[in-house]
Amino acid sequence: VSTQSTWGILKRNTMSRYVDLIARKLHLNEFENIEPLKKVATRLGTSVAHLLVGILGIITVGILFRFGETLVVSVAGFFYPAFMSYKTVEKVLVELGATPTGNAVETKERHMKIMMEAREWLTYWVVYAVAAICDPVLTILLFWLGPMLGILKMAFYVFLFHPKTKGAQWVYENVLRSYLQQYEKRIDDAITNLSTELDQKVVQAAAPQAKKYGVEFMKSSISK
Repeated sequence: VSTQSTWGILKRNTMSRYVDLIARKLHLNEFENIEPLKKVATRLGTSVAHLLVGILGIITVGILFRFGETLVVSVAGFFYPAFMSYKTVEKVLVELGATPTGNAVETKERHMKIMMEAREWLTYWVVYAVAAICDPVLTILLFWLGPMLGILKMAFYVFLFHPKTKGAQWVYENVLRSYLQQYEKRIDDAITNLSTELDQKVVQAAAPQAKKYGVEFMKSSISK
């Protein structure tokens, strides 16, 4: 074997070890069972963990150079969780419509597992909504971070939904839950009042037009 080919093998092996290390640190092996990722990784002749490390590397470089920063953060914080929520909804629908078969204990465990998965994604969306409300203010206050702000946003969203960190559960239980419970009635009243005001304004705005068209219709009907 030539020196050049030996050096190439060593570089590949070293790179592979670094990629494995990053994958382990980020717990990317948790995504090995996601079918679309498995298909893509198989076609490329690599593992799902290595594929995700490559994608994260490209995303990081893109954010650093301000290339598609908003799109990348949206994919991390919205599109992937939305797709996984869709899959969970489908599981719930199948479970609700399924005829109970087999061991009752196993059926109950499967049911509870799906319900917990649904709860996790519902919790994620509560935290995501609060984060989205705070995002404009934080973006202004932290503008001095530059490209790093995009990376931090992406890391935060991944922290929220990653199965190892389950950050959304932590944020909800330790930060949001007590405040939401404390101000729940005020929030309900505010939403009810706002809904009532909007309904009144819509009716007030629509009434003159409805009256006008009603008169015109009556006139046309009489003339016929």
